[in-house]
Amino acid sequence: MWATLTAIAIAYVMRYAARIEKVTSSKYPSVDNLGTNTEELTGRRAGVLLLLGAGMVLLVWGVTKWDWYIVEIAGLFLAIAFGAAVIGGVGPNEAARQLCSGARDMVVPALLIGLSKSVLLLMQEGRISTQSCTQPAKASAVCPQHFPFRQCSPCSLASIFSCRAAVGKLP
Repeated sequence: MWATLTAIAIAYVMRYAARIEKVTSSKYPSVDNLGTNTEELTGRRAGVLLLLGAGMVLLVWGVTKWDWYIVEIAGLFLAIAFGAAVIGGVGPNEAARQLCSGARDMVVPALLIGLSKSVLLLMQEGRISTQSCTQPAKASAVCPQHFPFRQCSPCSLASIFSCRAAVGKLP
């Protein structure tokens, strides 16, 4: 069944792509070189790519074996950026400009992450997102390990649902 549906989907997409190609070739005659890169891989660029690859391997190793977290990862990325500037032959002024440009691009995502974390914190502290049993007397008798929720570690969704089901309050 899966193979049949996959084959049908592939045939449909290929037929649609052929139809779109006919339409775009008449409207846009010179789309042959779209997306091709004519820059060659120089020794400096290869060195920067090797540094980036080594940095990613070190990142995975550091997180899994040495328990790296935000500070160490940020330091690693700064070291990769500094090394890439040196290997790439970029001057200090241009490297600083590029670093500021990259940081400027990350301001909005950082604000969104901070805002979402604050909303999550408010919801947890206000007991909005934590599902709790609605009848404390029954809940503590039936499910003492999950009640009160403030005194235990975050409960799994399945255990909360089983607690609510035992009390007779299915969501």
